[in-house]
This record gives sequence, C-alpha cells and structure tokens, in this order.
Amino acid sequence: MARGDKATYNQQQQQAFGQAQQAAKQGYQNQQNLYGSVAPMYQAEYNDPGYSDAEKQAMTQATTGSLAGAFGAARRRLQNQAARTGNAAGANAAEEELGLEQGRQNAQALGSLQGQFGNARISGQQNAMSGLGNLYGATTQGLDAAMNNGANLVATQGRVATTPGFWAQVLQHGLDSLVGGGR
Repeated sequence: MARGDKATYNQQQQQAFGQAQQAAKQGYQNQQNLYGSVAPMYQAEYNDPGYSDAEKQAMTQATTGSLAGAFGAARRRLQNQAARTGNAAGANAAEEELGLEQGRQNAQALGSLQGQFGNARISGQQNAMSGLGNLYGATTQGLDAAMNNGANLVATQGRVATTPGFWAQVLQHGLDSLVGGGR
C-alpha cells in the first residue's frame, strides 16, 4: 500500500470511527429514552401484579352471588312445595342440607378464585421480569454493535499502519533474496 493510500485509508477509518462513536451516543440516548418511558411500567407491573383489588372483589361477588342465587332458588322451591302441600315435614332438614352444600361449593369456588389470584400475581411478575429483560436486550443490542464496530475499526487501522507499503515490500524482498542467495 502506498503512503498516500495509507493516509487516505487512515482518514476513512477515522471518519468511520467517528460515525461509530456517533451511533453509540445515539444508541445510548435511545436506550435512556426507552428505559425512561417503558421501565417504570414494568416496575409497576412487578410491584402490583395480577388483578386489582376492585377486580378481585367483583370476581368474588360474582361467584358468591351466583351460588347464592342458585341455592336461594332451591330454598324457595322447597318452601313453596311445603306451603302447597301443607306438609313441612323434612323441610328443615332439607334446608340444612342445602346450607351445607352451599357452604361447600362456596368454599370450593372461593378457594379456586384465590388460586387464580395467586397465579395472576405470579404471571404478572414473570411478565414484568421478562419485559425488563427484553427491554435490556433490545436497547443494548444497537449500542453493543456500534461499540464493537468502533473497536474493529481501531484494530483494522492498527494492522494497516504496521503493514509495509509496496516499495517497502519490494525492498524487503530484494534484501531477503540477497541475504538468502549469498548463503
């Protein structure tokens, strides 16, 4: 490589390195902007995952309300039958059995809801952690690429700077042949 070529190449490398530095700065700024706007949302989801208190209350009321309605209707049918026939024998025992069954089903349904609430909390925290991890990966990828590009350019420039030019290679080849040919 001729001396003029080396100077041109070095100038091009310095320009490319400057562009890589600018890309790294822009990547860092983009990373900060993205973190500033998205990370707080993931943090809020991590701190308060799952259903809100109002949603939990509504789900609980809907579950207990539907069971209360079904068992209330069964009680009314039982009372109406006793009134229609004029025979209340066994009505109290049947009502007690309905109450016990309603309690069992209510406990089972509410226990299932508590499991759903727990799973939603765990899922929300896992989603937040995954989102933060993806956010970190997405924002650092461009920055890493720019930094690696700059480092590669510096390494290439160093190799070019130590590579002898065309005439230096011709002279070295001639010297090597004289030294090697004189043996």
